[in-house]
Amino acid sequence: MYKNMILLTIIFTCMLFTSCERDYEPNSIAENAGTNVLGDVKWLKSITIGTTTYYVFFSSNKLVEGINSLQASIYSGTMKPVTSLKIEIDPRMPDMENHSSSNNRPLEWNAEKNVYEGRINLTMTGWWRLHLRVYDTEGNLLGGSDIDEQVSSNLYWDVEI
Repeated sequence: MYKNMILLTIIFTCMLFTSCERDYEPNSIAENAGTNVLGDVKWLKSITIGTTTYYVFFSSNKLVEGINSLQASIYSGTMKPVTSLKIEIDPRMPDMENHSSSNNRPLEWNAEKNVYEGRINLTMTGWWRLHLRVYDTEGNLLGGSDIDEQVSSNLYWDVEI
């Protein structure tokens, strides 16, 4: 079942990710996978990049107006930690002419803490679309897209604060 599949366990101090629907029971999958989920998992979404399916676990913490620190743990389907990805986050407000915010930092591996860390700055309350770009170690774009003239990336998650 896990052939050609990577289990992407993302546990945020806040929340993140994708336009896909919830299609699994998050706590039961986290327990079966043997992950050490921080806090109660409230959301699980699946996304596909190329031919690889990822499962995304979200913690129960809420995003707030201002800077939000993010932490993530990523595991392969064999439960080996994946430490080689970089996930850029581009928060936009569709209701405010799709403006973005500054002071965002991509999720990158912190070897001392054994987690991915990053941050996003949500400058006001309202509807935010968090656009993602996932890169490998060589800097190749694996998923997501730039937001220029298009309103939305092909990999995003909507939140409201």
